[in-house]
Amino acid sequence: MHYRERWAAHDEPGDEGCALLYQIVCLLDTPPLSPEEQARCMSSARGCWRLQGEAMDPAQGATAETAAAGAGRPGS
Repeated sequence: MHYRERWAAHDEPGDEGCALLYQIVCLLDTPPLSPEEQARCMSSARGCWRLQGEAMDPAQGATAETAAAGAGRPGS
């Protein structure tokens, strides 16, 4: 699990001033920034939706983006 829930008590106000029931706290430091991202975050069943595009390269132990970034460097 890559998030935790913080349940509120006694009508604690949320960020928008409304009564807060609970907060979802992202433990990967990739919190959703819009309602669309929130929907993607909460519907992702196997991990962070932001990190799903960064598939690990098992031979190198690096992400596909990291491997592609180093492909044009001299000596690589």
